[in-house]
Parts: sequence; structure tokens; C-alpha cells
Amino acid sequence: MNIQIQFAGVKPQKTNTLFKKVVFSILAVIIIVNSMGLYFGNILYKKATIVSEGKASDQYNKYKLTFNEKKFDRLYKRDISITSKHGYSLKGTYILCNNESRNTVILVHDLDGSRWSVMKYADMYLTKGFNVLIYDSRGHGESGGNNSTLGYLEKDDLDSWVDYINSKNKYGIIGVHGEGLGAFTALLHSQMNKENKQVRFYIIDSSFTDVETYLTLKTNKELGIKNPLLVKPLTFYANMVNLYKSKFILSKVSAINSIKDVSTPMLFIHGKGDLDIPASMTEALYKAKKVNKQLYIANTGAHGRAYSDNVDEYKKKVTAFMDSIIK
Repeated sequence: MNIQIQFAGVKPQKTNTLFKKVVFSILAVIIIVNSMGLYFGNILYKKATIVSEGKASDQYNKYKLTFNEKKFDRLYKRDISITSKHGYSLKGTYILCNNESRNTVILVHDLDGSRWSVMKYADMYLTKGFNVLIYDSRGHGESGGNNSTLGYLEKDDLDSWVDYINSKNKYGIIGVHGEGLGAFTALLHSQMNKENKQVRFYIIDSSFTDVETYLTLKTNKELGIKNPLLVKPLTFYANMVNLYKSKFILSKVSAINSIKDVSTPMLFIHGKGDLDIPASMTEALYKAKKVNKQLYIANTGAHGRAYSDNVDEYKKKVTAFMDSIIK
């Protein structure tokens, strides 16, 4: 009896080896791509949220020429410290107008600014008979917090300041005037204000519509990347970095969605030549809000300079807006 036994060759072993190489190659590509994405996403995240280092006193010296320092020195004022709902301290300065007014306007500064960068608006409201509160947003000046959250936590801080003013001046009128990120924060806060209506009006100067678009603008300008096929992944990884550090998705923060059913009066302001945040964003916000709104597009070519380049006209627009809602 002849018994023939045939053994399979080593082909399956070669197949297994090839399969492993393919899997390892794919994994290596995934790791490399994600590592690069997180690296550049972190750069974008920092450019969008990290505040420049510097002493709080440096901010005062930087902006003191934008307001009447001698007049400011003569005003009755006091420094205030409150605790954020998120546990860090918030520092501000409360300035009283000459008469015994219960009314107050809260000024909210832009990213990388401070209470002193919005002090230029104070005289306009003091003359109108309003007290003025200026404060350092989280991560800025003397306030706590490690970085900006582009309005997400800042809206809660603003709400704490509104509560503080309301507790000190019961039945007084409260207004909020924000610039840049401060304006965006004010828009987010307006959604919170729907129930208790503590804020009677908002002045929205040079805001953006939503954080996703803001990140895209930052990618275009700061990194010089405009191809959507590259921009989208970068903003995605910036969101992932923020999710890890701050526990929320940046791209879900939107003012244009927040204000659609807000009835509180708003004056929208923007410089028509703003190259950092286009005026079309403010026009889109104005269109999104259904009622109680006014729009002023100022003749200026720089971000946040609508007031500085058009002082008299700016004051007239704000005063007329306030007169139209405060009887």
C-alpha cells in the first residue's frame, strides 16, 4: 500500500506575514496622521485661546492713552473681586457717575485685552448717567482661569457680574457693551438672560457668529492655510485639544443660534473694513435676530476701531439706541 502524504507549503505563513505588515503600516499611518493633526491642532488652539503673558499693570500702561486718565483719577471708583461659578477669582473696577444712579453698563473686553482696553467707552455712559463696571475676563489681567474658552465659560462669568450689580442696585437698569470676544460673550449671555431679564440692552461691537467660523479665520490668518481640505482637519484637532483640556467642543458654541429667539434690544456695530472679523458676520447676526435690533456699520478698516475712528458718530448711535429703549 502506497500512502502519499502531502504537506502544504509556507504560503499561509507568507500571507499572515503580509497581512501583519499591512495592518502595522495602516496603524503607523493613523498614528502619524493623528500625531501631526494634534500637533498643529494644538498650535491653532493656542493661537485662538491662549492669552499673551504679561503683568496686569502693563495692560493699564498699554491702554491709558485711549481714555482720559486725569478724569479717571478724579472719579469715585472701587476695585471689586468676586468668585466665578467655576471657582476662580474675577477682578474688576466699579466706577460711579456723578449723580446717585442705580443704572450700570458692564464693559466686556476682547481676547488678549483687559478691563483697560474697554475703558475708552466708559465716559460715554458716565455722561449718560450710568455707572460703569469694567473687569478682566478669565485668563486675562488679574482674573483667574488659565485661558480663554471663547465665550463658553465667560458667559457664566458675565452672568455673575450681572448678579452682583443687580444685588447692589436693585431695580436699576443694566446694560452690557462687548467688544470682539466680549461681544460674542454678551450674545451667548443674552440666551441666559431670557428668563430673568436682568439685562435691558446689549451693545455688540465686532463680534463673530460662531467659534467654528472663528477657528477657520484664525487658520487662514495665523497659519496661512486657506484650503478647506486642510482647514477642516485642523479645526477638528483644535476641538479635540480643547475637549481634552476644557471638556467641551468649541465648534458647538454659536451666537447666531443663541439669539434667534432673544427679545432683549441689541445694537450691532462693526467696522466695514475689518480684516480680522468681517463685517458680514455682524450683518448675519443682525439678520438672525428677529426683533428689537439696530445696525451700525462704521467707517473703519481695523478690528475693534469703530469707536476710535468715529467717536462722535459712534456716541450718537449708542445714545439714540439707548433713548429708544429707555423711557
